[in-house]
Amino acid sequence: DGLFRGGQAASLTLSAATPLMLLFMALLAKYVRSAEAPEASRPLAVSLVAVSFVAALLHPFEILVMIAASAFPLRQCGRLRLWIAVAAAGALGIAPYLVSSARSEWVRDLAGIMPDAMYPFWIIENFGIVFLLLTYLLLIRFRLPDATDRLLQSWFLATIALALIPKFTMSSHLFNGFAYCVGFLLVRRLA
Repeated sequence: DGLFRGGQAASLTLSAATPLMLLFMALLAKYVRSAEAPEASRPLAVSLVAVSFVAALLHPFEILVMIAASAFPLRQCGRLRLWIAVAAAGALGIAPYLVSSARSEWVRDLAGIMPDAMYPFWIIENFGIVFLLLTYLLLIRFRLPDATDRLLQSWFLATIALALIPKFTMSSHLFNGFAYCVGFLLVRRLA
């Protein structure tokens, strides 16, 4: 993705967004499954915090989805402290962008004049029939039995909910890795 747009200066950060999102969700799924064994889940918890920091530092949009999508699964495991650590690491990683944006008048002006990228049918237009089929199947019976299925549902809903926040002009960046989420969730739902 990033290799063909953004030039050489931005290609690493744009290309890292989807793999880091997938890595975070895979680690979170492993953590949710091993949450009953504290010794086995400790390295996974450290990895989640580290990935959230690196992801926010390299591309500052996916961290919003990571934080939102991990809230429900970690609450179900009773791991509120880990969720706070993930959010804090993400905030620390995104801090240079926030400081630069606050100090730069032209960045604020640019954000004010950029049109909202999200319009009502943007998700359907970009993710097509697979998204519509998944939405239909989830409307029939939303609840899936496995904890990792609920994690995928949380990722699915968090991405859509965050993208629909008014005046969030970079919402298309939240969808890095969303095609994988839709595909995984559709396969699990069909299974």
